[in-house]
Amino acid sequence: MTEPVINTSPRTWDEVKTTTCYMCACRCGIKVYLKDGTVKYIEGNRDHPVNKGVICGKGASGIKQHYSPARLSKPLMRVGERGSGEFREVEWEEALRTATLWLSEIRNKDPRSCPSAKVRCNYHTDLITKKAIRDIKSVRKGPFYVQIDYEAPHDGATSGNNAEPPSRYIGTARRTPFRKLPGFNERDISDKPKLIRRTAKRLTPREFKGLKKRYRKQLEALRGVDDSVGRIIRTLKKENELGNTYIFFQSDNGYFLGEHRYSKSKFLAYEPSVRVPMAVRGPIAKEGRVSHAIVSNVDLAATITNLAHTDPRLATDGRSFKPLLRRPGHRGNRAVLLESYLYPSGPLDAHLDKTRPFVTGDQSKAGGSAGGASASGATASSSAPPLNYSAIRTGNYKYIEYADGGRELYDLKADRYELHNKVHSKRYRKVYRYLEDQLDKRRFCDGAECRKGVRHIPYVKPKPKKKHHKHHKHKKHKHQKGQTGGASS
Repeated sequence: MTEPVINTSPRTWDEVKTTTCYMCACRCGIKVYLKDGTVKYIEGNRDHPVNKGVICGKGASGIKQHYSPARLSKPLMRVGERGSGEFREVEWEEALRTATLWLSEIRNKDPRSCPSAKVRCNYHTDLITKKAIRDIKSVRKGPFYVQIDYEAPHDGATSGNNAEPPSRYIGTARRTPFRKLPGFNERDISDKPKLIRRTAKRLTPREFKGLKKRYRKQLEALRGVDDSVGRIIRTLKKENELGNTYIFFQSDNGYFLGEHRYSKSKFLAYEPSVRVPMAVRGPIAKEGRVSHAIVSNVDLAATITNLAHTDPRLATDGRSFKPLLRRPGHRGNRAVLLESYLYPSGPLDAHLDKTRPFVTGDQSKAGGSAGGASASGATASSSAPPLNYSAIRTGNYKYIEYADGGRELYDLKADRYELHNKVHSKRYRKVYRYLEDQLDKRRFCDGAECRKGVRHIPYVKPKPKKKHHKHHKHKKHKHQKGQTGGASS
């Protein structure tokens, strides 16, 4: 008599797909096992360079987001006594308004003496500064790295979606004048691509009034950031670390305040959005000097590891700007790629399928949204079109290509406010063709390909200045009767 053969490991799937985990920001590689289109099991992808097959409990439980019977489809609002278990479903907008109201009662009642060790301060900027100071003081001998990401002056959930200043600065900028730069509420946008002209409408007086209020709230919120920077520097000085510490003060993006008719947005490639100042303090940085060289946020990792004499162990897209700290007058030949893909993109999917075999093309399509949201959760303002584009910034020029059609070329030396698109100008034809070729070679680049400089940018001779001839009017002298000599009338 023979014993029956029992399969102790039956195959429970008929398809395996590789993608990345969205349960947290790590984006670990995962393998998803499906049966008849239903997820049965999730495990780490050994071929992924980030996690190399390791997956945490949170990632493995991602299946519950889809199939758990306890999954909530809408927020619940308690309607009975606490503990009674009586709830009603509400929309997300109502839940956000309710939570915002609760938080605003805490945020807006900080004593004006904040930040202070003698009182409780709940303002976000003050809280994370307090934590940063605690971390700095806890560091023993040796190198340390602290990164502080302030929410201010981002728009807040309260205050009519304007920035939320600390209570001590509310109203302090109400008389600050609003400076209208050239290009504010741009009158003539006929040179812009059709898709820009279609969405950029002239600001109304009511919109301008709201814009001034938003600007002043941002200034008031930044005064809280200014306090925090001062506290951190004083802490470093007290701990005898200031002279041996590099401080980088920068932002992840700019912000439109009426330029090109945009009152509230950041996703486009124009200067108000992509050009932000960066201040560096450190042992080799030249005090009071300004560098006009092109650098990018992707250069920070390479610069910090260079200053720390360490190896990043990954191919970085940026290059170290440590030499500029010693020689701020050096301009270099840097070219920076600017890319924005808020919507699914066929060319981007094809590139990822070719260069990242552990990412499927279907992933970006599933993450796209027709409402202006990206897979990362970023959303474009209603006043700005959420567009897919690639651009290159080098020398005096910026060249932009939109995925849905339209191109722009600006000579930022002659036209720093980007009022005159030169893409159809015969004088700039060589520049246009050169930058078009450079952008094609660098699109979706990574590593050393992104770090390449440019050489021999075509030169455009400036237009000769018009000569203004002064016309001198000759005065006629009349001799009147009874007058002698040459008296003029």
